[in-house]
Amino acid sequence: MRRLRLVAGTTLAQLDQVSLSGEAFELDLAGAPRAVTRLDLLLNLARAAAPFVARFSGTLKTPLVEVAALASGAEWTPGAVLDLRRALLAPLLWSAGERELRAAVLVHGSRVPADALLRRRVGTTHSARALHVLLDLLDAGRGGAAESAFARELAAFRFVMTLPDREEGVRAFLEKRQARFDW
Repeated sequence: MRRLRLVAGTTLAQLDQVSLSGEAFELDLAGAPRAVTRLDLLLNLARAAAPFVARFSGTLKTPLVEVAALASGAEWTPGAVLDLRRALLAPLLWSAGERELRAAVLVHGSRVPADALLRRRVGTTHSARALHVLLDLLDAGRGGAAESAFARELAAFRFVMTLPDREEGVRAFLEKRQARFDW
């Protein structure tokens, strides 16, 4: 399994080399890359050719909070905290769900224990196709009018409902198990 330590000096080329390799990889979330914008970082990882695991300790701030939320697996040291003060909501909602995110923020405020939001995941429990659509919506919606954003969201929802991942999601729900999506 490939590994990359995210630090201030990490470049987009280094990230591409790992995320587009087609094999599973691990990201050590040591620091936010200064040469890579938050949006480029998140889009790159959302379009990764294989699942990845995020590893971290201590307090995680944006954009690394979002990176951990996008990961198909996460590992952290006891007492690790997610600082949500400037984090994008979409990746957190994707990972934890609306109810869990609200409950965690109501109980803990903007500094949420990693255990409250992230799940230690081993398999692929999120549809990569749907995640790509979600991040494309985020990218397209920056600075746009609310009316056009709603129209794009409706079109994306209709598209996602045609994907084979929907069938696996429904089947997993009915069987009361975690969904297993193909990459």
